[in-house]
Amino acid sequence: MPPAGCRAASAPSWTCGKPRPPPPADAAGDILLASFAIIVLVIVGTIILLANPISRLLRRVERIGVDPASADELTRSLHAEPLALAKTLRKAFGAVLRLSKTDELTDLANRRHFEQALQSSFREAQRYRRPLSVIALDVDFFKAVNDSAGHAVGDELIRALGGVIRRSCRTVDLPARQGGDEFVVLMPETAAAGAAVVAERIRAATAQLKVPAPGGTVSATVSVGVADMDSGGVESYPDLLALADKALYAAKQGGRNRVVLAHEADRAEPDSCAPEADRADMLREWIGGIDSQFKALCTRSVQEFVQLAERRDPYMANHARKVSHYAMLIASRMGLGKELTQRVGLAALLHDVGRSCRPRRLRPSSGRPCGGIRSSGPESCTAPVISSRLPPASRAITSDSTARGIPMG
Repeated sequence: MPPAGCRAASAPSWTCGKPRPPPPADAAGDILLASFAIIVLVIVGTIILLANPISRLLRRVERIGVDPASADELTRSLHAEPLALAKTLRKAFGAVLRLSKTDELTDLANRRHFEQALQSSFREAQRYRRPLSVIALDVDFFKAVNDSAGHAVGDELIRALGGVIRRSCRTVDLPARQGGDEFVVLMPETAAAGAAVVAERIRAATAQLKVPAPGGTVSATVSVGVADMDSGGVESYPDLLALADKALYAAKQGGRNRVVLAHEADRAEPDSCAPEADRADMLREWIGGIDSQFKALCTRSVQEFVQLAERRDPYMANHARKVSHYAMLIASRMGLGKELTQRVGLAALLHDVGRSCRPRRLRPSSGRPCGGIRSSGPESCTAPVISSRLPPASRAITSDSTARGIPMG
């Protein structure tokens, strides 16, 4: 029952007095549109509030790669969790920055970092008329070392030489590896006479250097050139580097294993035996090249032997590969070195070649001569030829074998 003076509206409410006017038809749509607009504004505002600091952070992080001092500024301006994140980013960028400036083999500066530092130091020395020197050096007969002892020994020699250069330089100097066996040292606030003292220290220490190699040790010498701002004709930093290279070339022409200053390069007397020495160097490199070619040809020939044996006798080929694998494991445990271990594995592949690569009807019986050699088995004809071209550690596998191709002992 509605109260007096009231009429029923939609239950359970009552309308008293004047009737309420009906709402306009588009009121609900306006409310919905206003709510949607408010939601959009909130989302946009949140994005703006978050995007601006993130974009500023990213821009400041990018500047770290250009200016390392920006890392300290970025760390000081952040707090709490962002501070921890900034420290992590700083360590990561520091590691990447160091890798981009460092030579992997020697841990010295790389060529790119050296040239950037040289350019900056040259501008400062030229502007304030300060001394600046550059040392250039490389290893004498380095190709012969690689050809005779192997690239692994060559890399070890380069690594050891990098340590010698680092220990011979001052803290303010910047030693770097140009590439291959070429090194340079940037020496700020140093004239040619002072740089020559460091260069001689490097040369003398290198002459005493001994690097382990299969069958002994390897030694080396270096030729060194020194140039400074007063060497003459220095208008740009490439000129300074070119004068150091010129002095290095004069040291090579003078007989190697010596230090030559750029302003003395034209007056340096060449070694009277330099033409003969150059011919001897060419002959040594040529012989070393032939030795490398022979090793490659021998390896390829053994591989072809094994492929032939695999077609004729798959069981024997599989057995030969197993013997090679176990021989290399034993050589590795004995510490023979990577190159000698590979040679032992190569020799192990040959232990059944004499039995498998000739027709059975042509194999001599025990005690019959084979090519002027008294044969005790089918492998005896090939063993002298093969073993004569193998190192001593590998000959034992091919020579000390039974008539069935099984190594004795």
